[in-house]
Amino acid sequence: MISIKGSKILVKMLKVYGVEFIFGVPGDTGTALYEALFDEKESIKHVLARQERSAGFMADVYARLTGKTGICEAPSGGGATYILPAVAEANDSSIPLIAITTDVAENEKNKNTITDLDQYSIFKPITKWNTVISSANGIPAVIRKAFRLANSGRPGAINLSIPKNVLEEEVKEEEIASEIYREKTPDEKLKFENEIKEFIHLIKNAEFPVIVAGGGVLISGAENELLEFIEYSGIPVATTITGKGSVSEIHPLSLGVIGGNGGRDYANEIVKNSDLVIFIGCKTGSVATLNWSLVSKNARVIQIDIDPNVIGKNYKNTLGITTNAKSFLRELTVFYRNNFRKKEWINDPITKRILEYREQWLTSFDRKFRKKIHPFQIIKEMQKLLPDDSIIIVDPGTATPYIAGCYIQKKPGRKIIFPRAHGGLGYALPSAIAAKLAFPDLPVFSLIGDGSIGFCLGELETALRLNAPAVFIVFNNGCFSWIKTLQFLYHNEKYFSVDFHPLDYSKIASAFGIKSMKIKQPSEIETALIKAVNTKKPFLLDFTIDELHFDIPPVHFWKEINKMKNSE
Repeated sequence: MISIKGSKILVKMLKVYGVEFIFGVPGDTGTALYEALFDEKESIKHVLARQERSAGFMADVYARLTGKTGICEAPSGGGATYILPAVAEANDSSIPLIAITTDVAENEKNKNTITDLDQYSIFKPITKWNTVISSANGIPAVIRKAFRLANSGRPGAINLSIPKNVLEEEVKEEEIASEIYREKTPDEKLKFENEIKEFIHLIKNAEFPVIVAGGGVLISGAENELLEFIEYSGIPVATTITGKGSVSEIHPLSLGVIGGNGGRDYANEIVKNSDLVIFIGCKTGSVATLNWSLVSKNARVIQIDIDPNVIGKNYKNTLGITTNAKSFLRELTVFYRNNFRKKEWINDPITKRILEYREQWLTSFDRKFRKKIHPFQIIKEMQKLLPDDSIIIVDPGTATPYIAGCYIQKKPGRKIIFPRAHGGLGYALPSAIAAKLAFPDLPVFSLIGDGSIGFCLGELETALRLNAPAVFIVFNNGCFSWIKTLQFLYHNEKYFSVDFHPLDYSKIASAFGIKSMKIKQPSEIETALIKAVNTKKPFLLDFTIDELHFDIPPVHFWKEINKMKNSE
């Protein structure tokens, strides 16, 4: 029987699982892996990032957009530590991701070998499953388990630590085969018949029910099922930031985003006044629920989630159902079709009020601005120019509340991505490159603060090398403006260690070979966006904007504190 190296077994296993891209950075312990990738380069494209965290973020957004498992790799020691933020973000965002971290040889462990590190222990708290592969002939079974666990139940991140000697070990050829894993609810029988009857009973006895759709709706691909249900029942639906796109935001029953960051004031109030709140695929975290103050104490709560640990964690449930959003909503709509007529909601007074509230909310941002560009002006011009299928990736910070609350996503689906689990800076730039690789024909926009771009500037070279024609929009106000706003609101305007030396990022991009423009006046926004979109090459737009505290963005608690400051 032919002998084969562990590294080749690993790559062949990735190939049979249909892996198209693996994002990573080379290192001493991974050279055997790179040799095996070289031999399969026609089947699997290795995307060289300039930093391991970027590679992990690329794999994360690739998984979010395609529904496939994101694959990233990093070498031992520093490489393994650098990729940790991306693995944590994917895991706590319920994104299927497999991180492969190569390691020093087993006979070099605990000898002060350079880059020797207990990789198993550092990944344990931030992964769904984490293991060390100790033999080459064990690789196929571990890979099958990794794909199965990454995608089953609540999806999450996996780390596979592989010592250098295992990659170089030659063994008799193992069975290179994937497995088909399905987690579906049988259509022939209503699995949740009793729960559905109780669900409908609660709705019938509620004066004003409302749905809150979280990221679980998008992860399970339940947009169509949610739409059919709300149109049968006439129940309005709000979304969390990560649930944005669960329903078209121009639908008459769409309330838009709720919560503390970009939540619309009227949507928050509607949920607060509801006597039955239905959370679907929502972890009921602090931001989405205004620190758990969003639901009235007298309201009943229904919670549907794939993770039993989430059910009833923050709110006492009247009804809790453990399943994914698509499975339950599919069965629920079947029940509605068979037993009810569609509710006449189009001319309902509530629907009309929602449309009025929506219009008032958006027009409230059309006001006299300062001389510098206001973030809303950029968002508004993007809304006019971008096709509905555009992909927008948003770093934590300046752009988040404006995109969440003011950009209208007309088509349902995961089109706008926010890293909301841990809010790590430096996400949007490398992620936009991965988005462009996944969907080369769609417009891709990366919204970056000038604080954030400092974490990932090197990836401009990656964008150029791969000719990934994303548009990188930099909100440049010369500081960590989110933190500076906190200092303004809560710490008596004692600004400390938040300001930068002024930089022109258009010139920096130009030095990388990236086409760019510097925009200082509101009148220049439209022309700059049109040029960037039409160039069909990577393009960076550096917008000079005001610091956030000059005009408090739609962040609920900030606005409340600012009102108090202004009334004193």
